[in-house]
Amino acid sequence: MTDATIKTLRKMVIDTKEELTNARYHLDGLDLIFESLPDKRVAGACMSIFSTADKKLEAVDDMLDDLYRHISALERELAEAARDDEADD
Repeated sequence: MTDATIKTLRKMVIDTKEELTNARYHLDGLDLIFESLPDKRVAGACMSIFSTADKKLEAVDDMLDDLYRHISALERELAEAARDDEADD
């Protein structure tokens, strides 16, 4: 795995987290719209759905954070291996 590959993976995680943030903003906007529905049962059902969706988004965000940490650890391991190879030469 090369440094370029690591950087590409890191950028993909960051880009995905940005899109996740955008999705969360849209979800919040819809939540505000549905909150004002005159039928409180429908509004309550919508709020329940949005609450579940928010939990799912948070879980995906946590997974992306974990992936980012793994990518960083891999990058450190590769750098250490490269230093060891140079020291052996």
